[in-house]
Amino acid sequence: MEEAKAQAPILVEAQEMLLKWEAGDEAVVALWKQMNAWVYAGFDVTYKALGVNFDSYYYESQTYLLGKSFIKEGLQSGVFIKKEDGSVWCDLTPDGLDEKIVLRADGTAVYMTQDIGTAIQRLKDFPDVSGMVYTVGNEQDYHFKVSVFNLYRS
Repeated sequence: MEEAKAQAPILVEAQEMLLKWEAGDEAVVALWKQMNAWVYAGFDVTYKALGVNFDSYYYESQTYLLGKSFIKEGLQSGVFIKKEDGSVWCDLTPDGLDEKIVLRADGTAVYMTQDIGTAIQRLKDFPDVSGMVYTVGNEQDYHFKVSVFNLYRS
């Protein structure tokens, strides 16, 4: 089943595009920028209608490299483990959780990579903050439980 999913043409194409995006391929980056412009324009309309504004914005596309750097350091210190396929994981089973992937086998970032980088940047920008509140759907509960362990174990 997993092999079939990995070989599905749409998934293979998406992974190829991610590799190109992280490598700075001009055509892929231009498409990504256009799509983001549409999304952010929609967000702006919604936020304006709700009377919501923000003091700062953090974009995972600008913080994933910080996450990758943290993971590289974590590999050297033994916080993370590299599997035979080259993917990098954090073993949280001693904490009653699962193993959590932090980098794909091809070296590209996953959501966790980006989230780690974003959290690190926020803490650098606001070192005196005593906490952060994330408002997300309950399907994100496990992700944040695992994220907290990743950041504070190292």
